Amino acid sequence: MLLWIAAVVVGAGATFTNCYDYDPNCALYLENRWCSSPLWNATMKYNYCGASCRMCTSCVDADPNCPIYASNGYCDGPATYAEKISKCAKTCGYCYDPNNGCVDADPNCPIYRGNGYCTDPQYSDAVRMQKCRKTCKYCQCG
Repeated sequence: MLLWIAAVVVGAGATFTNCYDYDPNCALYLENRWCSSPLWNATMKYNYCGASCRMCTSCVDADPNCPIYASNGYCDGPATYAEKISKCAKTCGYCYDPNNGCVDADPNCPIYRGNGYCTDPQYSDAVRMQKCRKTCKYCQCG
């Protein structure tokens, strides 16, 4: 209870340097768009799922071979999201980049969303984040 109160009191504009998921269900929360929900402030999200919610100020790959893995399809492959973010966060595009902003790379993203693109399991999170970051609600906006 004390942790929850402390998290609510701290402002949502905080900058975070640690990158770790303390809750084993963070990948599920991310799929359910918890990270982009306005109902929870940034500190709460960071305290539970900082890595999955892409709240790190530094973004690195834990494995130096990530570019090789990515060229062989690792980032879009069957590995779990938790594994990808802990091993190859930077290469697979799972980092929160405050300089990148909350914008879509494709102007047709609202149309794609209407056709189910943002929830279609045929497309990986990494692909959706790169193409329709704002429309599919993959960034911390505001």
